[in-house]
Amino acid sequence: MQEVSFRPIVYVRGYAMTQSEVDATVDDPFYGFNVGSTHFRVNQNGGSSFFAFESPLLRLATDYGYSDAFSGTRQTAAQIDRPARTVWIFRYYDDTSRTFDDRPGGYRLTIEEAAMRLLTFIEQIRKETGSEKVYLVAHSMGGLVCRCLMEKILREKGREGAEAMIDKFVTFGTPHGGIEFAVGNGILERTRDWLGIKDQDNFGRQRLYEFLTPKSGSRSVKTAKKVVFEFDPRTMREGAFSVDRVLCIVGTNARDYEVAYGLSRWSVGPQSDGLVQIENAWVHGAHRAYVHRSHSGRYGMVNSEEGYQNLRRFLFGEVKVQTTLMDFDLAFDAVTYEGREKAYHFEVAIAFRAFQCFCTRGRCRTSVR
Repeated sequence: MQEVSFRPIVYVRGYAMTQSEVDATVDDPFYGFNVGSTHFRVNQNGGSSFFAFESPLLRLATDYGYSDAFSGTRQTAAQIDRPARTVWIFRYYDDTSRTFDDRPGGYRLTIEEAAMRLLTFIEQIRKETGSEKVYLVAHSMGGLVCRCLMEKILREKGREGAEAMIDKFVTFGTPHGGIEFAVGNGILERTRDWLGIKDQDNFGRQRLYEFLTPKSGSRSVKTAKKVVFEFDPRTMREGAFSVDRVLCIVGTNARDYEVAYGLSRWSVGPQSDGLVQIENAWVHGAHRAYVHRSHSGRYGMVNSEEGYQNLRRFLFGEVKVQTTLMDFDLAFDAVTYEGREKAYHFEVAIAFRAFQCFCTRGRCRTSVR
């Protein structure tokens, strides 16, 4: 058992496509990390009962004594008694918004530019709080910004490794493998990446290679097709950050993605959270948690009890349990499965002996090549 460490939490939100989405994002001080949800759940008797999740921000405050870092015109820990228990919001869409009177708005940061600003932001947090490291919590594209910092920016600048400033890294629905479509035979992806409207090409293989690879060149430099084709963005660059300190929370509920995004649900298919396919929402070797929640919205992962429980256990848990499955053998047809990854799903329940209740229960997944 290890001692619990409390560190500043930095929240990095995901992609906002339209100008109205950008403006709604920046008008919220917490970029959505303060959004809760209400719905019905099946209770222990098989009936339906009202259930409310207050928001990850409020639960961190009530469960662990965290406070936000806002103080009027800026985020600071100057007047906070426990600066290590603070939540900071990386507001990288402020330059894109047109709701501020003192700036023109409309400019979208590239992933690399956002990662550079994230580095400056983390350095400010470390200085103000006196904390050696921070926890990074990211939703969707925010996770790619964090990975760009870890795998590209720090190495190119000759800086200390990511583990010197980041303790743990949690992603919610991040398209680590990009966003692919179940229809169109690749035509939709190629069209999206060629047009690059609103930086949607960030989710294509070319841009993933560029902002996750040190010295890979700028957007205007087209890397050899063979190199990009063989690149697996779900593999974190060796030495960048320990995958044992990464948790990928993966959504499995495509149906409840917001009605306005019905086209997205149709194009990426049912094996997704409505926007990101399940197979692309994790990195190799990292811890994974599968929750039956959609990518975002009222039934989204970030503002759900399931997402929060996995977040807090990974950040603050004192016990780590590893199990090994012995004498397990399944026969697969050699022709069908040769060279392909195979996946096994298990239902797991954990309880102390002699107690009549479960400590935790849920689905786990393991893959072999």
